[in-house]
Amino acid sequence: MAVSMWCLNQDCAYLDEAEPARDGDGPWTCPACGEGTFVNALTADMAGEMALEAMVITKVSIAVWSAWARTAIRAAKQAATARQDYDRAPDGRKAPFAGLEFEAGMTAVAAAAFAVDGFYACEAVPKAARTAVRAVLDPRYAPDDPPRHEVVREGLKACFAVNGATATQWSKDIKWLYSRRNPIVHSFDQWETPTPRSDGLLTTVKRENYSATEAARAVNVMLAVLTYCAAHPGAAYAETTAWATSNRKAAIDGLDGWWRTQGWHPFDGQDVAAADPILRPGWREWLRACPLWPGGR
Repeated sequence: MAVSMWCLNQDCAYLDEAEPARDGDGPWTCPACGEGTFVNALTADMAGEMALEAMVITKVSIAVWSAWARTAIRAAKQAATARQDYDRAPDGRKAPFAGLEFEAGMTAVAAAAFAVDGFYACEAVPKAARTAVRAVLDPRYAPDDPPRHEVVREGLKACFAVNGATATQWSKDIKWLYSRRNPIVHSFDQWETPTPRSDGLLTTVKRENYSATEAARAVNVMLAVLTYCAAHPGAAYAETTAWATSNRKAAIDGLDGWWRTQGWHPFDGQDVAAADPILRPGWREWLRACPLWPGGR
């Protein structure tokens, strides 16, 4: 029996209309993007011949951490574009781009932290490893909870072959990433003394902490952690070994290359999301024509 298979990952266009049906409960993993997000249905010619209950039913899963990783990259690219437009804009028309840079930078930083945090909770880091780490850290910080960045870092170290130099770098980088994440995820408004940017525009420390530069740093930290883990699985846990030998880790492949290309969206140049101006090339032109934009229509 043949079925049509497609991937639910919005950034993956995989489709196989002649995929052989398979038995079992395990997730079917997409050969294109590595996520276990296959959905299957009978081909059209068979649908009329078989009862609905005879259709093959499978389990699906989505690697949410990888979606956060793509979100972080996309947002960091948007922040960089907004900063470029800010630098090119004449005096008096810079402020909207500063706002766009802040919003995209804030999204990139939070999403990068969510990606690392979510990866810590994926099947590559089994519950036994997470429990063992908490058994060590909880008494050290009692009666308070241990810092989340330390929990995540030690959990990854327990499952992957992290050498001394990498462990030292992670101690700095992951702590920094969470120090940027926490104030916006657990935020409260407060008055601040204005801080001048290099061009003289008065802004706040919080806005400067989520600039295009900070967004890029957050993505680089995220990618450094994910790509290192993909290349250096440890042998302490069978689940980590199984993850490393399956194509689940393929969800990490290509992220670094996409980050270093020019386009800020993986579908740049394709006719996608045509109804959404923020998800298509030419979004800056759309913004300039917006009624809220100074000089817009």
